[in-house]
Amino acid sequence: MLLLQPASAPSAPALAPVPQQPVGVTTGLDAAPVSLKPLSSADVDALKAKRSELSRQLTSVQNRRDEVSKELRGTTAESPSAKGLEQRLSVMDERIVQLERDIAANGRDAVFYTIVPCALGFVLVAITSRGVHRVVLGDDPIVLEAALRDALPAAQVVRDDAALGDMSASMVALASGAALSHALPLDVRGTAFQQRVWRELQRIPRGETITYAELAARIGAPKAVRAVGTACGANPVALVVPCHRVVRADGSLGGYAWGVERKERLLRDESKTP
Repeated sequence: MLLLQPASAPSAPALAPVPQQPVGVTTGLDAAPVSLKPLSSADVDALKAKRSELSRQLTSVQNRRDEVSKELRGTTAESPSAKGLEQRLSVMDERIVQLERDIAANGRDAVFYTIVPCALGFVLVAITSRGVHRVVLGDDPIVLEAALRDALPAAQVVRDDAALGDMSASMVALASGAALSHALPLDVRGTAFQQRVWRELQRIPRGETITYAELAARIGAPKAVRAVGTACGANPVALVVPCHRVVRADGSLGGYAWGVERKERLLRDESKTP
């Protein structure tokens, strides 16, 4: 199992607005523990203090909003001051929403990540206390980091290259076509249909491919070929869930979220690596 040691055990952030469930699948042989340093007591105290301050700010803004709302009710629509009061209410409403999001994020599980060069450019791997959360390939580490933070606006995102050294080494090996030497629990979110697709993808042996139609048939949805392709494209953990091993019926590669050139090289390297 992948072992992390957070100060508490909050739930991992959701990645989409639809109802989702975590996928607890594993890949490889016996699990190899990976430890991540826990938050210090000072870190925990700082988080609590931040949450307390955010709550105080929220209460203050809400009270001011109530006062402005009461003042607005005492004016007529044509009053010169009405428009100004409405604008103040709008600004306060936006501030309240932001504070509520910040408070929610302050109580959530942290997402730890690292970015390292690999045979396919750069690979970003992010984990939570439950497992691998995201694996993304790209050409620019700055773009990869920005995309991660944009995708998880309510999460505490922390870079820790040292703690994730073993994990990044595994991703570098996978990017070169090597086999995964140990199991990796996943903490990824998807619809029930996406989960079925992602689980089946992990059953495709390294060095082999199947078609989108075959994948659809394997999950019991032979008419859902297009939906299967969409689920492959939504896979948040490249390499670990090998969506690159699915091709079109005519043998052409089809799409790949991280670039068809990378898909082609992955398949070639996997077929050559013992």
